[in-house]
Amino acid sequence: MLSSRNDTMHEKLYQKLKIIVGTNSQKIAQKIAFYQNAEYIQAAVQRFSNGEFSIQLHTSLYGNKAIIVHSIHRNVNDDIIELLLLANAAQNAGASKIIAIIPYIAYCRQDKQLQCEYAVTSPINTIAKIIKASAIECLLTVDIHSAKAREAFDMRFYNIDTTDLFASHIRNADNPLIISPDLGSAKRSKEIAEKLHCEHIIMKKDRSIGTALKQSDIKAILNKNCIIVDDIIDTGWTVINAAETLIKYGAKTIKAMISHAVLSQNMLFASHKIHTICEIITTSTIAHTNLPKYFKVLDISKTISRKISEITNN
Repeated sequence: MLSSRNDTMHEKLYQKLKIIVGTNSQKIAQKIAFYQNAEYIQAAVQRFSNGEFSIQLHTSLYGNKAIIVHSIHRNVNDDIIELLLLANAAQNAGASKIIAIIPYIAYCRQDKQLQCEYAVTSPINTIAKIIKASAIECLLTVDIHSAKAREAFDMRFYNIDTTDLFASHIRNADNPLIISPDLGSAKRSKEIAEKLHCEHIIMKKDRSIGTALKQSDIKAILNKNCIIVDDIIDTGWTVINAAETLIKYGAKTIKAMISHAVLSQNMLFASHKIHTICEIITTSTIAHTNLPKYFKVLDISKTISRKISEITNN
């Protein structure tokens, strides 16, 4: 009995969580470490003149669970390589288990099978296979783009849904109408509308003509405070076109709730049209500095921390 008790104490001693971060996601990683009462470890990342990385952890992880926090969003191909090298460094440092928290995963929009002359390929399937082949045993993300993208990951995988976070933020909205700018975001917008006990409509997106409404939905727009729901804002094309259509048909105000603010440089060219939207509410999955004043960022770190507790306790 005494031996069993000592073994349990020894196991607890060496099963602490270590939060590891590279060159991005430091802010969200620090908050997760705080909520988990875990040690925060900044990896030493060196980039050589030819673009190669060297990553070292100047501490032992022997017997501990390592959690790598690393969004893939900036220089996406470099971010993927850095993630793999972080996982390898954690493995070499003796981690007993390696969990990757990737708040935003690039390439998920490329979830369709592409038919080439001699083969069928899907970019996100390739990325998923690369991650599975690494030392990473479990992956956690936020609002993955689609069910197809989720199916690409043949490993322990957890997707955090943000509908509760967003619905809680706007629960006191006056006369709201939830808008899905296209069919892809219909499920998410419907769930938020149900939580708020309000209506929602689905718009039709066409890259050649813009965003359109069904004739039967036009009357529902008049004098409503419309809230556009989507998972990604990149160039801003989708949300701006949806907002202009809603204003045209009498919407009182326009807000947008977007899970991931990718915000590529092309969005700067559309900034003169953004006046149609009074606020863009997003999450902290992607770190930004000096966002325009019409952005409101909701902290996702506590939600992620709760999920980590579920995973590690099981």
